[in-house]
Amino acid sequence: MAATGPELDIQHATLLIVPTLNEAANVPELVRRTREAAPDADLLIVDDQSSDDTVSVARQAFKGRPGYSVWVRTGPKGLGRSYAEAFQHAIAMGYAVAVQMDADLSHDPAALPALRGALPDADLVIGSRYCPGGGIAGWAAHRIWLSRFANLYARSVTGIGIADITAGYRAWRTSALRQLSLETVASAGYSIQESSPCARVARGSGFARSRSCSRTGVGVHPR
Repeated sequence: MAATGPELDIQHATLLIVPTLNEAANVPELVRRTREAAPDADLLIVDDQSSDDTVSVARQAFKGRPGYSVWVRTGPKGLGRSYAEAFQHAIAMGYAVAVQMDADLSHDPAALPALRGALPDADLVIGSRYCPGGGIAGWAAHRIWLSRFANLYARSVTGIGIADITAGYRAWRTSALRQLSLETVASAGYSIQESSPCARVARGSGFARSRSCSRTGVGVHPR
C-alpha cells in the first residue's frame, strides 16, 4: 500500500546508478537513451574493474555532460556492494532520488519518467515485469519460470507482498535509503534486490510496486 511522503523535488535531484562489468558495447546507447528520457538527471557508472574498455568508452561518452561520471571501484567485487556504495554517495551528495538500472539496456530508459513520477506517493518504486504494462521479451520459457519461482520463494521467505521483488529497475527516495544500514551490506550479488526492500519494510515504508498498485509496469528486453 502506497504511503504519501514529504514533498519531493525530482527535477535536478536524481542520480541514475548503473553498475557495469564489461559493458563497453552498451554504454554509448545507454548514455544517449538516458539523456533523452531524463535530461535533468545525473548519471553515475559504477564500474567493477571491467577488463574491456567500459571505463574509457564511458568517459568519452560523458565528455561535455556535467553530472555524468565514472566511478571505478576497488576492493571486493559485487553488484550488492556497488549499489550500497553508490547509494551512500547519492545520500552524501544530497540527491533526492536514486534510480538503479542495468547497463545492458534490458531496463528501458524510456520508463524513467514513469518510475520517477510515482515517487511522490512512495519511498520505493519497482519497475515490474509482472503487471499490466510490464512484460518480458526474448526470454526462454524456462527463464521466465525460474524468475517467477525466485519471486515466489523470496516472498515466502521474507513475507513481503511485492510481486516482483527480484526486479532490478527501481527508483528510491534517498530519505528511505538513509534508514538502511548500507555500510553493513554483505551481499555481493543479486540478493541485494530482496534484502533492501525487506530492511525498508521492517522500518515502515510506503511502496508503489506497479500499475497493479497504481504505478508502472516495465518491459524487460533481451540481454
